[in-house]
Amino acid sequence: ACAGASAIKVHSTADSGAKSLRAAFGTANSDGSDNTIVLQPHKTYRLTNCGSPSTQEDANADGDLDYTGTAGLTIKGRGATIENNCPGERLVQSLGSSSDVVLTLDHVALRHGRSSDAGGAVLQGSGSVALRDAVITGNRATGSGGGVSSAFGVDATNSTIAHNFASGAGGGISDSFGGVTVSDSTIADNN
Repeated sequence: ACAGASAIKVHSTADSGAKSLRAAFGTANSDGSDNTIVLQPHKTYRLTNCGSPSTQEDANADGDLDYTGTAGLTIKGRGATIENNCPGERLVQSLGSSSDVVLTLDHVALRHGRSSDAGGAVLQGSGSVALRDAVITGNRATGSGGGVSSAFGVDATNSTIAHNFASGAGGGISDSFGGVTVSDSTIADNN
């Protein structure tokens, strides 16, 4: 978790409404400081508020969960799963403009993302991604990074990145500038 981060607790597995995961992203977007979104242990959060895949909005209204903040964001999963039920949508997109923004996925599984460009599960447009006890599986991208696509690095510790597919580079992970560091992790069966 980010040092000194505010905790935003998610109490609903619904894809909209008060105390939902989407609402937690909205709170983090407007806060301006490091935040930790805390999920309910071992629950499944299904993204079902699909919108139109042709519009691909970036305001967290529907489809993927959009993070527009300028500080670090940790998703503390406590064994929870985030899965996509929307055609042509990834799971999480970080749109911040700073290479210092770190998106940390801690003890959470992300599955069934379907991006029509890069980052099947996660697209970090300008910062880096830290995976801690995370599982990234069953995701697809028509561009690069079937599991994760990052601009400035991916650091995976005790994580599994498996069974992801990308039409471009990096079936499991794609990184533009920062490099990939892997420790005690499994990266397997990605295409």
